[in-house]
Amino acid sequence: MLVALWHAEDSAMSLYFLLACPVVPEDVDSSDTSSPGDTADSGDTATDDGDVANDVLVEVAVADRSEGFDLDGDGRVDNALWYTKNLVDPLIEERLLYASNVAVLQLSGIDGWTDDAVRVGLFNAVDADGDGADNASGDEVVEAGAAVDGDGLALVGVPTGLVGGAYEVELGTNELLIGTFEFELATGVFVSAVATPDGQSGLIGGAISTEAFEAALDATEADGEVIEAALNHADLDLDGNGENDALSMAFEFSAAPVLLSSP
Repeated sequence: MLVALWHAEDSAMSLYFLLACPVVPEDVDSSDTSSPGDTADSGDTATDDGDVANDVLVEVAVADRSEGFDLDGDGRVDNALWYTKNLVDPLIEERLLYASNVAVLQLSGIDGWTDDAVRVGLFNAVDADGDGADNASGDEVVEAGAAVDGDGLALVGVPTGLVGGAYEVELGTNELLIGTFEFELATGVFVSAVATPDGQSGLIGGAISTEAFEAALDATEADGEVIEAALNHADLDLDGNGENDALSMAFEFSAAPVLLSSP
């Protein structure tokens, strides 16, 4: 069960429950279609024929200490990246401006902003002009390629409901793209957001091993000071050996409507 927490104490606890509840693998079966009657495993993209909204992440920052997700089941926020917020935020802001690939949150099957049968998807797309400064314009066009089916619906997604536009999900993918940072999480991607016709805002994040975090920042030639500072605050124990080997991360975000090029 996903729990997004906005006001709680920070803690460092072992992540044993993740070992018992592995991340659902990304569905890449080519036989999976928008028909719920196919034989592929879990990635049916069918909806109830409601509206579809695609929103590209345009503003992202490390969430405050009291904001994030309960990743270890103790009822409290896990967001160790908060300790390095002042170092990480400027890097994210810069990289969002020139990233050629962008993260898109998709809501499909929308019949209203209170709706018990919608689908939330997440995929990476190509920003053809490579200019993040205009992604909030509302008429930016991105290319999703093989990340969506023939109807333009995300291959990675989960069913959920909306209450006044609000929803909470854990997506069955461990890929989280923030600007040019490609994070390979040890969990699924957690999202707690509110959607409107003008876009979405909320929290996104998960847990990442210290090795994967270091690799993601090294790939963009981030300052070693940032990496060291973050790793010093590892707060989760993925393998249960008594030593913290992962970081909890939560980012606050806003996302703006974006257009998909024809599949």
